[in-house]
Amino acid sequence: AALRVLVCLAFSEPTAALPFLQLDESAGGPQSVARLKEVVDELGASASNPLHHVLRAAQLYKTLGEHATASGLVARLTRLRDQHVQWATDMVEGLSGSVAKR
Repeated sequence: AALRVLVCLAFSEPTAALPFLQLDESAGGPQSVARLKEVVDELGASASNPLHHVLRAAQLYKTLGEHATASGLVARLTRLRDQHVQWATDMVEGLSGSVAKR
């Protein structure tokens, strides 16, 4: 529940999550990112605006990646950001296709 609140806060201000996540070489770093991803995905499943959620998630992963000190975590966060940007692009392209059909 606490991580859920943190994710909601971080969507408004991504740097708000930084003090609560381990983004360094410690064993907790990858666990923090994995748990964060689970909660972001869970919240996305019930989002009323999926495109907005995906874009906010991309921004969150971008900000965290800029502050991570472990190269493995930077790479993982960058992949997550890129994945979300691609999903957003696909969603927008899908919307433009359905609008064009009308």
